[in-house]
Amino acid sequence: MMNDDTYNPFAHFSLSDDAVKLANAIYHTYVQEDYPYLEISVNRLCEIFGFGGYTHRHQDLEYIRGLFEELNEPIAVVDFKYGSRVYDWKALTFCSFEKPWGDSDETIEIVINEMYIAAVQRYMQKPFINVPPAR
Repeated sequence: MMNDDTYNPFAHFSLSDDAVKLANAIYHTYVQEDYPYLEISVNRLCEIFGFGGYTHRHQDLEYIRGLFEELNEPIAVVDFKYGSRVYDWKALTFCSFEKPWGDSDETIEIVINEMYIAAVQRYMQKPFINVPPAR
């Protein structure tokens, strides 16, 4: 097994500027709500990326869905302690959708992965989200 101190699941990790913007918007909502289950306005997401109005083009929504795909590229943690358990190996993503996101949906329901946030805190020197340093 790999030593937890030398293995970094984010060693070759990179995100586009817009994926970072999306991650921070979601993370900020998570911090405000203090709960991993989030209901996010599609209009608000569209406004973040300059897609105005209340009717959104399919292309605009597909662009944001693509950012979610980029953000949710899995990482693997090895010998990772989270809570009182040590995980030999576990794949993690930033968030998951509670239900499929349709073009006519006004909100999306996601669950932010708190174990992923803990991995960001532990391994990233310069996190892409504004997380406090690991204690």
